[in-house]
Amino acid sequence: MERNKASILDQFRDLQERKVAINAEQTPLMHDKEAVQAQINKHEEEVQAIKNEIEELAGPRVKAQNEVKFYEKKLKDEQTKVDELDVIAKELQQEFEEWTAKAEQYCERVENPRNPDEVERAVKSTQKALQDREREAGATVEDLQLALLRATTNYETAQKDLKEMVQLNNMLKRSLQQRLGRWYDFRRHIALRTKLQFTYHLSVRGYFGKVLFDHTNETLQLKVQTDDAAATQSMDKDPRSLSGGEKSFSTICLLLSLWEAIGCPIRCLDEFDVFMDAVNRRISMKMMIETANSSDSKQYILITPQDMSTVALGPTVRVNRMPDPERGQTTLPL
Repeated sequence: MERNKASILDQFRDLQERKVAINAEQTPLMHDKEAVQAQINKHEEEVQAIKNEIEELAGPRVKAQNEVKFYEKKLKDEQTKVDELDVIAKELQQEFEEWTAKAEQYCERVENPRNPDEVERAVKSTQKALQDREREAGATVEDLQLALLRATTNYETAQKDLKEMVQLNNMLKRSLQQRLGRWYDFRRHIALRTKLQFTYHLSVRGYFGKVLFDHTNETLQLKVQTDDAAATQSMDKDPRSLSGGEKSFSTICLLLSLWEAIGCPIRCLDEFDVFMDAVNRRISMKMMIETANSSDSKQYILITPQDMSTVALGPTVRVNRMPDPERGQTTLPL
């Protein structure tokens, strides 16, 4: 171990000497690196300054290009007008010469009663009026034409945006109408399924009834006709006129119908058979167990103070009996 230690120390000293030599070699390279990095930073600052200057000059350049295009188009239009006026002037000159030749056949030429000075004064007056008009407007005719071109472009852009927004608004309205239509169909389907399930569950006991949905007023009304009422009268009973057992049985039928319609994963009832007689209790338990067995991935939790010894147990039915409460207990055992 001493020999290994000495060998390792020799290696360490060798490596230390190599490290010192490498550091000495790297020192001028580090200085060069710092100098190059400083040049790179300076170059980046110059590049950024040039970019900023280019960005500042880009706006006036684009404006100047637009003005060049405008004036080139204007020059082309004016040249077209000049060519048209030249054609008209030649035609007028030819007509004037023809009429002059015809007029000279009747009499000698009559000079213009207006002298050149009057004509020059009229031209200057017209030019002065034009200058006054430009001064009142605050811009020349060319500037006004350029402003008109810009305003026309902005107006056309606004019209295009408005048209696209109106189209989008119409599409959203149609989408909303389709969604509302589907929602109405879905709501109607739930109501119809609830009505059929309610009628089916009541028929197990020999009853007849219906569920009245008023979606506008957001109300739900039950009409139940028991077996004795069917023999005496044809009118449906109001739920408030039913007995305690009939109310409980009707309530269970309504809950089972709503559960099947909206698909609740966990379904609970507490003391549902308190006001039921033995017949209604037996029929209700059998109906709920059959409904639970026919429901896939649904859990039913039924809480009752009654004796469940008559319930047929199975792989899907479990009875958990809680201990009786202790009377007179003042504190919890915890």
